[in-house]
Amino acid sequence: MFVIGIMVALIDLRVLDGLGIPAYVMFAIAIPFLVVYLVNRQNWWALIPGGITGLMGVGFFAGTSLAQYVIPAVLLVAGGLVLYRSFAQKE
Repeated sequence: MFVIGIMVALIDLRVLDGLGIPAYVMFAIAIPFLVVYLVNRQNWWALIPGGITGLMGVGFFAGTSLAQYVIPAVLLVAGGLVLYRSFAQKE
């Protein structure tokens, strides 16, 4: 219920609109499944619904205007982490 209240507030404040609403809903559904997996790694089954709804959320989020800033930033950070791990392992 708390997540729904936050969503209503974000819609009212004009932070969420268009494809941001289904993206928010998909992420809100995916997060509990991923937390179940992270708490107990034997619950690998939680990755299936969590991953599917998370990917659907990413798909909806890609259609928002905010995605043109967030997706390149995420790719840059991921690339930086890959470089860091590759150089850190050589030492």
